[in-house]
Amino acid sequence: MNPYLAMDVRTSSPEVLIGRLLDRAVALVGGSIESQQSDPAASAQAITKAVDIVSELRSALKPDVAGELVENFDALYEFINRKLVLGFTANEPSALAEARQVLETLASGWTELLVQRAEAS
Repeated sequence: MNPYLAMDVRTSSPEVLIGRLLDRAVALVGGSIESQQSDPAASAQAITKAVDIVSELRSALKPDVAGELVENFDALYEFINRKLVLGFTANEPSALAEARQVLETLASGWTELLVQRAEAS
């Protein structure tokens, strides 16, 4: 890993890292959609990475902190993963587009939350 990136990851808040992961997942799904027909191997690699990101976000949920909210995020992450797997295995670009739309909405909301926190500080 790039030492500057490693330092950035170690010094960033969990909230910032979550935002970056969501943005990265959006980019990966978009790239997968674009390369699904022309480069299936690259598309598969992008989907695998996106599924890994969503799975990591899901595993980081803490039900003891905010039960109902965590349940909602868990359901969203499960939905996204199902759509990613379906979109790739069944060659369903619409399923990938649905997953990307949900990820974009989450990423946008997360960015707005970070902006509001920064303005309140």
